[in-house]
Amino acid sequence: MIRVDINADSGELPPPDGLASDIAMLEYVTSVNVACGGHAGSRDRMLLLARECRKTGTAFGAHPSFEDRIGFGRIRPATIPAELRQQLQRQLALANAAATAAGIRVSHVKPHGALYHEAEQNPSVRELLLEVIRETCPDTTVIGLGGGKLVESARSRTMTAYEEFFPDRAYVADGNLKARNLPGALSTDPEEVLQRAIEAIRFGRVRTGSGSAVSVRAETLCLHGDHKGAVLTAQHLRRGLEKAKICVTAPPLTNGRR
Repeated sequence: MIRVDINADSGELPPPDGLASDIAMLEYVTSVNVACGGHAGSRDRMLLLARECRKTGTAFGAHPSFEDRIGFGRIRPATIPAELRQQLQRQLALANAAATAAGIRVSHVKPHGALYHEAEQNPSVRELLLEVIRETCPDTTVIGLGGGKLVESARSRTMTAYEEFFPDRAYVADGNLKARNLPGALSTDPEEVLQRAIEAIRFGRVRTGSGSAVSVRAETLCLHGDHKGAVLTAQHLRRGLEKAKICVTAPPLTNGRR
């Protein structure tokens, strides 16, 4: 049977609505990437979500970023911060502390926004990120763009890595994501998201805005939780995948423990 993880970015929208959405998503996704204070989130929010993950059996992951709350971590810095190592160490330490306090482990690490893209394009940032993950969160899974360099580099270091596909995001001809600030970059149509996910999982492809197909890899599907229809989309995706006989399950920790 085909297996896939559904992950969702979490801890990013302010309470009470944002927190309610985060908790509701746990019924349908199998892992969450929790903001660690760099672009959003707080110690208390992380701890609360870690405890909810323990209750639901959802994999609790860290979602570190360039420290930029004003730009929500989506703006590429003109120069890479000299203190980036310290920023990442600080954020992953918060994730570890929340997980430990809740009696669970950090399952995976997925960079956010500009850091996600920079890790694909900049070898020094990519290597630094992987070094900090290995030092701070050993035995975790790295999540990166399907077919991308972060996954390749992680696996070359014998780190477990999952290749990610974004069924709610538009892709361009080179296989990268359409910039989030451009029209049509994010789909909020649950059925469109489901069909894109099934095509990626079964056939390894996604259609671009021009109608051409590009190759993708989909071991984990990301849903963006920072819009009002996120829970409905997650529900429709989970039920649709199960109806299509696709097993939805979280990535295991490399030492077999969660």
